[in-house]
Amino acid sequence: MRYRLRTLLILVTVACIYLAWANYCRRMAAFHREQSSQLISQFAKREGWTRERVENRIADLFKLLPTEATQIGNPEFVTQEGWEPLYASAAAQEGKARKYERAVWRPWELILN
Repeated sequence: MRYRLRTLLILVTVACIYLAWANYCRRMAAFHREQSSQLISQFAKREGWTRERVENRIADLFKLLPTEATQIGNPEFVTQEGWEPLYASAAAQEGKARKYERAVWRPWELILN
């Protein structure tokens, strides 16, 4: 089989676009994870809890209450449901980090949502 240079250039371009997308999503996930970590530290210090306890509660939120976890970034939902704002911000940042991590392999989830 003979391939032309044009075909090679198209394949390289597609690969570069995907790798750039994956790198962007990983950087954004790391950024949001860092923001979440800072907010978790603040909340844990204020409440006198350990970081692990707060991290476990946020993980449980995503496992046990997925519909609330998707809405926790909405300020109206936070005030109506009585969530603690700092905790809600940490959970929202964690949710964004998870969304970007999923978008590395499934870009349509980030684009369509």
